[in-house]
Amino acid sequence: MLYCDDGSATLFHPDYRENYHNLTGAWVESTEIYGKVWNDFFPEIPVDFCVADVGLGLGYNFLLALSLLDKKSLKNSSIVSFEQELIPLDNLKKIPYPGEVAGYQDTLFSLCQNLEEQNFINQKVNSTNITIYLGDLRQKLKLLPDRSVFLWLWDPFSPAKNPEMWSLDLFRLVLQKSSTQAVLVTYSAAAQIRAALLRSKWHPITRPGIGKKKEITVALHPQRPLPTSSQKISLDEIEPQDRVTFRDRKLRDTREIILSRRLQTRARIRRILHP
Repeated sequence: MLYCDDGSATLFHPDYRENYHNLTGAWVESTEIYGKVWNDFFPEIPVDFCVADVGLGLGYNFLLALSLLDKKSLKNSSIVSFEQELIPLDNLKKIPYPGEVAGYQDTLFSLCQNLEEQNFINQKVNSTNITIYLGDLRQKLKLLPDRSVFLWLWDPFSPAKNPEMWSLDLFRLVLQKSSTQAVLVTYSAAAQIRAALLRSKWHPITRPGIGKKKEITVALHPQRPLPTSSQKISLDEIEPQDRVTFRDRKLRDTREIILSRRLQTRARIRRILHP
């Protein structure tokens, strides 16, 4: 277990060789990145509000979403969460969750215990409907109704380590599953991720980051008006080589294939630009 600057805890994933959270703070990351965007873009919660938590991980974003919706006592609100690989329950129980969500941690533990026996769970928690899918997001996402999600908390491992979660093709499917008022928020400010969002018809804008991360990215559904103080990122602002996005047309390629494909395309562009 690793302790962050804000006193919260995170873990290191041996396969991705990456921490689950920024060491500035796992809880700070949830509240200052995902929570603030939620409050700014959805000061009033719409009817049938659905939050998609991409990367259940240690459960910080899930617990934040559950606590915020529970306070509203909305009858038709829902959280749908996706996770490729569950963290062992014994490890989760060692996480010192902050007081704001500590009252919900037993709910998280119970859901994860049930998920150890199956790859899908759906149940009501107070007034919020909870659905969790275990497995490859690219396939599980197809099960969601179109135009159903209002807010995407996009928090997988980094593009360099987990490229299958950052492809142009996946962002197109995400848009299909989104309400016309949808917002996607992610910690990544990588130029190629913004290019992928642009090319999949999302409207990305910049937002201040936390710690050493100066910026994050918020993407709006193309039918949602931009905030008056924001300007959409333009593809012209992105260097040609950085406009090369991850491609995964059938949404089933391995990370090695996706990474290799992008490297080869970038190399071809370099040869064209610098013969």
